[in-house]
Formats: sequence, structure tokens, C-alpha cells
Amino acid sequence: MEDLKGRKVLAFAGLANPGYFLEILESLGATLVGHIVFPDHHRYTEGDLGAIRKTMSHAEWVVTTEKDMVRLEGLGVEGLPLRVLQIKMHISDEDAFKRALFAGLGIEDTLALNQNTV
Repeated sequence: MEDLKGRKVLAFAGLANPGYFLEILESLGATLVGHIVFPDHHRYTEGDLGAIRKTMSHAEWVVTTEKDMVRLEGLGVEGLPLRVLQIKMHISDEDAFKRALFAGLGIEDTLALNQNTV
């Protein structure tokens, strides 16, 4: 992460909410010289890589997510100064998370049964 400080970065991702990804890059000190947003779960093509190459003229690095890197498999990424930002999630209040998740799924009773198990 320290390597991002002061780097000129072109970011690209196929995420439902790419704004958070861009915010993380900036908070780590990257200088965003551009970004390309693809639809969530986008299946990348050689044409997409061509667009990235055209847009990256002022960037030192091209940064994407792990999710998107997997979707680039088999495409010609050679020569791209490609970096992958690894994001990990930490749940600070597991009980609150479970309550919200189960409520969203409409299965609150399952949570109550699990809590009463010895």
C-alpha cells in the first residue's frame, strides 16, 4: 500500500459502486490521473484492454481489484504496469451483522434459534 503514495494511477473496475474503490486509492496517496468504470461483473475483452492502454498515457500504474483481475485471465495484459488492490473486510460487530443479514433475508427466527442453542 505504501507503494501507491505519489504514484500516478489509472484505475479501472467493474463494480456496482466504484466510488469506494477510487476513494480507497486516493486515501492511500495515489494520484488518480483517470478512471474507467465498467458494468458490475463485466467480462473484459481485448478491446477493453485497448481502451485502458489508450487512457493510461499519463499513468505510472494501472490499478484494479482482485475481482477484476480474475476476469482479465487469458487476455493480453503483458506490458501493462498492472497492480491489484487487495481489499479485506473486517466485521467489528458480528452479532449486529448477523441480525442485519438475517433481517434482510427475512429469516430472523433462524438467528433466534441459533442463539438459543447450547
